[in-house]
Amino acid sequence: MKKIFNILIGLLVGAALMIVYFNFAPNKKVEPTISALDLEGKIVDIGELATAEYVYTLTEIADKEEVKVLNIKIPFTSSKIIFAYSGVIKAGLNYGDIKIELNEDSKEITVILPETKILSNEIDNDSLVVFDSKDNIFNHFTFEDMNTSQAKLKKDAEDVAKEKGLLDTAKENAKTLVENTIFAIVDSTQYTVIYK
Repeated sequence: MKKIFNILIGLLVGAALMIVYFNFAPNKKVEPTISALDLEGKIVDIGELATAEYVYTLTEIADKEEVKVLNIKIPFTSSKIIFAYSGVIKAGLNYGDIKIELNEDSKEITVILPETKILSNEIDNDSLVVFDSKDNIFNHFTFEDMNTSQAKLKKDAEDVAKEKGLLDTAKENAKTLVENTIFAIVDSTQYTVIYK
């Protein structure tokens, strides 16, 4: 009985020391005050042509393991959050890399298209939905954790979009746009467009 009592006292003292440490430690993080001191920017001609987009909503699970003190995991200090974001991925190509060659003899117009690529992947931060959250005061989710989770979510969304043929759709749409531009200048019954 005395042994159990000593263990309970040890656990209570350990918990009290952890609370004191996490709440009164000199390196405790203070919420930053953010103010804009200077803004610098410039407009750059990017020459990108977005020809397809993929709208998504993905759910992610983020886990943080138990806090370790002296390399010992402290029970009940893990955190977990299940959340979802919506976003839009745009795909296309660099318009300046399109090459067009006209052969008057064969009446062929050769179009060399660059490879399509992901141009942007924007998450709508207002679309955040938290389905479940188990946040521990000793091991809570930080802004950095959420940024890491967002980066993983964006990567996952891009992988899914590619699997569903986003880049192929972007290429086909680019061909349609190029043909429409060409046939606005030359007679479509006289010329044939060939892609390379």
